[in-house]
Amino acid sequence: MDSPFGPMLNRAVLLTILTAFAAGCFYARQRDLLGLRVLMTVTVLVVVFDLFTVNWQNNFQASNPLREYGPRDLLAPIQEEEEAVRVYNEWRLPGNYGMFYEVEDIGGASPFRLRWYEELAKAVPEERLWELMNVKYAITWRGTLVPMTDVLYQEPGGEGTTYLHRLQRYLPPAWVVHKAQVVRGDEALPLLATGDFDPLQTVLLEEEPQAILSGETDARDSSVTVVEYEPSRITLDVDAAAEGMLVLSEVYYPGWRARVDGREVRMYRVDHALCGVEVEVGPSRVELSFDPMTLKIGGVLSAATMLAALSLAVRGWSHRGSP
Repeated sequence: MDSPFGPMLNRAVLLTILTAFAAGCFYARQRDLLGLRVLMTVTVLVVVFDLFTVNWQNNFQASNPLREYGPRDLLAPIQEEEEAVRVYNEWRLPGNYGMFYEVEDIGGASPFRLRWYEELAKAVPEERLWELMNVKYAITWRGTLVPMTDVLYQEPGGEGTTYLHRLQRYLPPAWVVHKAQVVRGDEALPLLATGDFDPLQTVLLEEEPQAILSGETDARDSSVTVVEYEPSRITLDVDAAAEGMLVLSEVYYPGWRARVDGREVRMYRVDHALCGVEVEVGPSRVELSFDPMTLKIGGVLSAATMLAALSLAVRGWSHRGSP
């Protein structure tokens, strides 16, 4: 009988066997019952076996993923979209479908989420989350939604009908706000959850910005044009009617770097989970790049580990004849 615990049990058994085997090899080496050369050979074989048992069911053949998945009429309107917009998928498609069809989804397939985004998703109504995250389309089993939508497509299936909704009102990927409200801790979440809060007119921060955001200028007087919108690089042309805060529907993370007209500037965490960049009055070009220091540190540590392992291997082979 199928059980969700089956794969976990298999991994636990394999881990137990490998741990016992490693302990046996260590004991044999300590007792001089196993030579270093034999131990290294066995270690390589165990690593290969371990990797094979994890990945042997994966498809490594060179092929077009779209041929494997096939065309989907459901996604055709989204793929023809010229704007930078996102999709909400209520588990009607596999979690990693966006990778194959080049669609940006706010859910994804990973069980790991940044804490600020997870708190925001749990605290606010879904229609507010969709606003802040630039959602224009929803793929769901529901025929009607709370925000006003147009049903573009419906696809009957074994688990019910799948609907493709296009929201009649959605926010752009970035906008300029000229009024700031300072909040502390999690005070932003209840404000964001209320229908009275307008994210296009007010930005929530945990500290006073350097720019003067008096709120005397209407946000509609400023404009943002998308020049480039890639997963790790964003370029925007901004024309601000007054000093303001450029808000992006990107989850804040310390790895983001921001430049305004080539000058590096500070990145703010705004509206609890989004990215914010101060802009001056007039036209400017804002460039964001994802360049986390943790990736560089991880690369250095990986390289050092490989060099250390190679050094130990060379040393072991050079002394294989010693007692």
